[in-house]
Amino acid sequence: MNPSHRIDEITVENAQQLLTEYPAIVADKLHALDEARYNTIPTALAARDDNSLTKQEVATLVDWKLSHGTFRPTLKKLVEQNSDDDIRSATTTAFESFAKDPHNNIKSSLTTLTQLKGIGPATASLLLSVYDPERAPFFSDELFRWSMYEDKREGGWDRRIKYNPKEYLELFEKMEQVRERLGAVMAVELEKIAYVLGKRAAGDIVAKDTKAGDEPTSKSNDSNMKKRKAEQEADLNHLIESVSLRSNKMRPGQTPSSSSLLLGGQQSSSDLSAELPDEEIQNTAHLIESRTRGFLAALNARDFDPASPPWQYKSPEFLHEGEYLCPSDLDLKGYLDLWRHIRTANPDMFCKITELTTYVDRKAGYAEVFCNMEITGRPTGIIRTSVAILEFRLEKKGKRDPGEWLCLRFRGVRGVDSANTAEG
Repeated sequence: MNPSHRIDEITVENAQQLLTEYPAIVADKLHALDEARYNTIPTALAARDDNSLTKQEVATLVDWKLSHGTFRPTLKKLVEQNSDDDIRSATTTAFESFAKDPHNNIKSSLTTLTQLKGIGPATASLLLSVYDPERAPFFSDELFRWSMYEDKREGGWDRRIKYNPKEYLELFEKMEQVRERLGAVMAVELEKIAYVLGKRAAGDIVAKDTKAGDEPTSKSNDSNMKKRKAEQEADLNHLIESVSLRSNKMRPGQTPSSSSLLLGGQQSSSDLSAELPDEEIQNTAHLIESRTRGFLAALNARDFDPASPPWQYKSPEFLHEGEYLCPSDLDLKGYLDLWRHIRTANPDMFCKITELTTYVDRKAGYAEVFCNMEITGRPTGIIRTSVAILEFRLEKKGKRDPGEWLCLRFRGVRGVDSANTAEG
């Protein structure tokens, strides 16, 4: 992460600059949800005497939350089991308590809201944020990871989150400190800034303040941004249009079991009628996908130092199998040297993940990520597609060691070059 963007170092000027990038990375079909979350619902709430949310408003906020994070098809169904009266009563009690003493009553307000069906600490914090966008931060993945960012394994954008009250209270305290230091900055603005930084780290957007040695800024950035937004819209059609998830897929000869899971992007590939995968497998899949995105972000940032945090998730036995980039098998040092040579020869090159599908076999301690990528700038004006397969293994140092998921092998297959130029 750029040192000037760290939570304890960011200035008001940098914060405002990052904040201006937020609208451009929201898919067009999500603008209505964003408008409801940030404007329509807060305005309606402020105009009421009883400080309460309606059942429909909470359902809309849950839709917004699912569109910005992990898609969980059962969450909204659980929320809809609450009566309108129960929601009005719980939100009124929580909001009025928070208003009296935000610092000391945040825990009790959170507890009141989590008594509702389908409302955990993260969703409860969203409701509080709508009531008080200045003081109450939304417990988003990006905001928590940015607030607690550390340059160490599982300390950055891949930090695991338990989504419990303890973590939210830590986040709340951190936001209080940041707001006190910066002055005129609201918690909801910090949430949007974190979202922008998280998208940058994942390689989904190119930084506007790129300098030499960072991610290249394409001359056709506007065209590429429109293309990315269109892809985001396609990815989220399952939520906006209530499209069913894809059918469960397994390897040939493998039968579905509770110890395996396929995840594509942010949506599970299990059918709605099938039993949902357990939380451990979901967390493993999301962890592995986060590390895969971290590898790509490091390559885009020209970070070829094997000692850098992202590369600590490569196994000591890591092997890059020969393919179109290089016919020879390479260890990690050779792999990074290869990419250093490629990026030096192609300074405008940029890689972007368009789809991830992850297979996890918990019993075998094995996982695979199928990664579809789009490569621009090699050469300039040409868009190339590529498919990479990354194998991960749960490596343990002893019987009692829970192990660490490390990338063991990388294989790549070149796709078709597009006749279209990057300029569209």
